[in-house]
Amino acid sequence: MRYTTEYALIPARRRKWIIGKLLAGRVAAAEVRAFTMRGFLLCVHDAVATAEQDVRLALARRQTITRLVGEALGGVASVRRWSTPPSVSCSRWPSPVAAQVK
Repeated sequence: MRYTTEYALIPARRRKWIIGKLLAGRVAAAEVRAFTMRGFLLCVHDAVATAEQDVRLALARRQTITRLVGEALGGVASVRRWSTPPSVSCSRWPSPVAAQVK
C-alpha cells in the first residue's frame, strides 16, 4: 500500500519542489516579483500540499483498517484455539505426556 501511494505522489512532490524553488530561489525571485506570481504560486503549492495530505490520510486510514481487521481475526483464532478442549483439537495425535506415561 505504501509503495503504490508513494509512487503515485511522485508528480505532486516534483510539482511542489519546482514551486518551492520558484518561490525561494534567488534566480527566479526577480521574475516572480516582476510578474506578481507569488500569490498564484502559493495557491498552487497549497492545493498540491492539500491533495498530498489527503492521499497520505487515506493511506493511513487503509493501513489502520487492515491492521484492525488482522488483529481481530488473530484474536478470534486465538480464542477459538484455546477454548476447544485438548482432546477435541488434538484427537489424531497423542499428547507427549500420554506417550511418556506408557
